[in-house]
Amino acid sequence: MVRSELHRNLAVVVVVAGVVAVSVTGCSSGSTSPTPTPTSSVQPSGSGAPTPPNSFPVEFSSTLTSSFSRIVELGTSSTITYGVSTLDGRTTINKSFVGVKMIATFDFKNASGQVGGFLELKWSDGTILVLRQSGTAEYDTKAKETTYDAQLEVVGASSKASGTTGTGTLTGSRSGKTGTTGGSIKINVTLNLVNAPSSITGDSKSRGSASPSATYTATIAP
Repeated sequence: MVRSELHRNLAVVVVVAGVVAVSVTGCSSGSTSPTPTPTSSVQPSGSGAPTPPNSFPVEFSSTLTSSFSRIVELGTSSTITYGVSTLDGRTTINKSFVGVKMIATFDFKNASGQVGGFLELKWSDGTILVLRQSGTAEYDTKAKETTYDAQLEVVGASSKASGTTGTGTLTGSRSGKTGTTGGSIKINVTLNLVNAPSSITGDSKSRGSASPSATYTATIAP
């Protein structure tokens, strides 16, 4: 009698334990893992570099003529164009004649695309100011003209301009497509230079701290 009752109690415990195990397993298999948050696909804005504090503006225009180019066209309809081109010209900055050289790289599709490379300014005394350019070129099929819009950043400088930093913008245009050899580009450049010599900016305060115009001594009575 006692053994029979004990067997019934053990059977009930085993059945209940089995039901609990099934319930727990069912809840586990029905759960879902948290969905990971997708990485943002927003691209950086195309806005230009901010104007550096304590900078001094320098503006000039120039017409650059191609002196060397290696342009490669791919496809039967020449839809992809890439290569490098060197263009030379002159300008005047603060009443000084300056040589302007653009070493440009192109990565185009249908005559429009990315422009890179460097813009070099060289004074008659050998001073050089080099800026990195990064922007775009767009070909207007109706006007048959290519327009340029690039951001500039000072890479470095030599001689009297050593230590100059800053940013700027370049806009320009040319007749026809950039992929064609020869031709010229008209450019307009605006620079915001920091610690540039006054011979470039035309402002005596642009190179570090302005020096006092006169010195004096005084005795202060107690």
